[in-house]
Parts: sequence; C-alpha cells; structure tokens
Amino acid sequence: MGIVGGDFNTRMYSFKHGRKYNQRHFFEKDVKPHNGKYTWSKRKVGGDFIAATLDRFLIHSPWLIRGIDPQSSIAASGESDHRPILLFLDKEDLGPIPFRFNPGWVSEERVSDLISLTWRQEYIGPPAFDWEPKIKAVKQALHSC
Repeated sequence: MGIVGGDFNTRMYSFKHGRKYNQRHFFEKDVKPHNGKYTWSKRKVGGDFIAATLDRFLIHSPWLIRGIDPQSSIAASGESDHRPILLFLDKEDLGPIPFRFNPGWVSEERVSDLISLTWRQEYIGPPAFDWEPKIKAVKQALHSC
C-alpha cells in the first residue's frame, strides 16, 4: 500500500445508528486540500448547485512514519465537472543525516591518522557518553578533507 488518488464517488464516512464508521480504515490519512473543500460540482437546471468532495488522496500509515508530510491543493476547473488535485510530498526535517563510514576512506593514507587524532581528543562528560561527540568530530574532520 502507499498513496491512492482518484474519484472515489463515495463518502469517506458512513453513519449507522448515529455512529460514524470509516469506509477506508486501512488508510491513515485523507489528505485534505488546503484551499477548498469540494472537488466536484454540478449546475442543475433552475440554478441549483450541487457540490461534493469525491476526489481525494489517501495515504497508508507507513508513508507517514517515513516523515512524509503530504499536502494537496485544488487546481482551477477546466471542462470537466471535477477539479484536479495536486499532491505535494515534502519530507519533514528529521535532523542531521546520520554518520556513515565510506569504505573508500580506508585506502586514504591520511584518513587513518585523522580519525585516530580526532578520536583521542578528550571531551567533558560521562565516559559512557563520550562516543557521541567523538563521532561528530570525526564526521566534521572527514568532511573537511
């Protein structure tokens, strides 16, 4: 499962005996457009106007866990009675990229000395937590090469 978009022609929720039931329980998020509500409209004879939210994007929860921040926007209407929806998938800033050792560094003569020198520096704090600032320092030193 992932992201599904389209004209569902059904409502997201149904009501039975005064209780609300989710029609699409396997999707975690219905991405609501930030600039409107209705994606379908019909003008009837006599000036009556009918509108509904039929078109939508539904997102399965593993996508949300990955830090994806989905947003949608309703575009201008064309010839169709449906208005197109645009989907934007922005990745939330989850902090700095974790340190990853590049095996190619092993062949560099000065990298070994740089890592040893950086790792021998002393840091203030409990010895059990000494490794975190050392990893950060090694990362900075390697990026400056």
